[in-house]
Amino acid sequence: MTAFHLYGFNIYNDEDADRVYCLYSNMNKSVISRFVLSFEGKIERSYWDNMALGWDVVWLQPNTECQLYGRCGPNGVCNHKGSPICSCLPGFGPLQPADWYSGNWSGGCVRNNPLQCQESKFGSKNGFSKLTNMKLPDNSVTVGGIEQTRDCEEKCNSNCSCVAYSYESGLGCLTWEGDMNDLQTFAKDDGLVLYIHLDKSDLQGRKKESFTWLLVLVILALVALILYAFLTVRRMTRSHRTSSLRHEKDKLHFSMYIEKNSNRHYLDAKELEEGGNQVKGSDLPIFGGYMAPEYAMEGLFSVKSDVFSFGVLLLEIVSGKRNAGFIDPDKQLNLLGYAWELWRENMILDLADPSLGNLYSRDEIARCIQVGLLCVQDNAADRPNMDSVVFMLGSEATALPSPIKPSFSIARTPRETDTYALGSELHFSANAISFSMEYGR
Repeated sequence: MTAFHLYGFNIYNDEDADRVYCLYSNMNKSVISRFVLSFEGKIERSYWDNMALGWDVVWLQPNTECQLYGRCGPNGVCNHKGSPICSCLPGFGPLQPADWYSGNWSGGCVRNNPLQCQESKFGSKNGFSKLTNMKLPDNSVTVGGIEQTRDCEEKCNSNCSCVAYSYESGLGCLTWEGDMNDLQTFAKDDGLVLYIHLDKSDLQGRKKESFTWLLVLVILALVALILYAFLTVRRMTRSHRTSSLRHEKDKLHFSMYIEKNSNRHYLDAKELEEGGNQVKGSDLPIFGGYMAPEYAMEGLFSVKSDVFSFGVLLLEIVSGKRNAGFIDPDKQLNLLGYAWELWRENMILDLADPSLGNLYSRDEIARCIQVGLLCVQDNAADRPNMDSVVFMLGSEATALPSPIKPSFSIARTPRETDTYALGSELHFSANAISFSMEYGR
């Protein structure tokens, strides 16, 4: 007779009588404890609480449906986190499908195909399906003299009555015959490994099913990628068409001005030769404060154009100021130029909205402003993509690169000439030198 001790339980294996039983002894003699088996079939362990003068339940089993013996019937596997909680073993199907799919799992499952007991010249017609994180079924048979998983597999494969096997260090080789009862699957890295003895047609069916699902997922991914590319190209084409129309309109305004004022060019040039050194002019209209330079000047649109708009918006949120209406009184800078100057002078926190108070740390505010400056760099290739922006905003340990000074950082004072309509007088340079058309943010 052998025995081992576990948390007050002494488990005895009486090999002569072919039985196993356990005895419990309270390890703390000063504590009164008891076990109670309820009418529901649940066993609870409780201690006497001298302060509350009552029993305190500290352990109760079963506490999930899967801990009810044979909840899913023969050859059924229970998973208390699954929906439904019962499923059949691989290579098995419901004995009574109507009852099974209505939630009555007591009938359990049966094999789809019987085991092939006769070996062919090509070897065994059967194989094994591996299940991990399992509670092993009841009524196992221990096979002595086995010290490796491979030997245990050969022992089961050579016996057509063997329906499953498991080999674990300390337990040895366990095999099962007939129906398997009270199977459960546990969470990851819990439970043991169980190998189910199956006809090879069931094993090939599982491989084919896995391949089918993989093929379906690949096709869906390709369809999604093609749809995304189509929508992206369509949006860029539409944006480019809109930009081209606007630029054609601007060219029309400019051409009308040249035609109307061409007779004054000679006099203006002569005046410049006679000592005039001042070029009179006014800016063309500057478009919205969120527009990327490459889009405003060349009609080019990309994902980096959205990054520029996001950067402007980020600086506006942190500062509490709008880029379109902000003018630095000292250096006549717009919001982007003002933010860059503060960053260069190591005074970046002066940009923060005073209403933020102590809601956010100084490092968080400084990081947001520097990320915003990286997003509004003139060259689209210098701007980070949105994945990098999200990563930089969320990772305080990441060192940020230095932003490049925005080219269009000089603010404009709004004038009546900022808006115009077709046919209105446009005031450009009063002499014959070339015109520079400025597009701001």
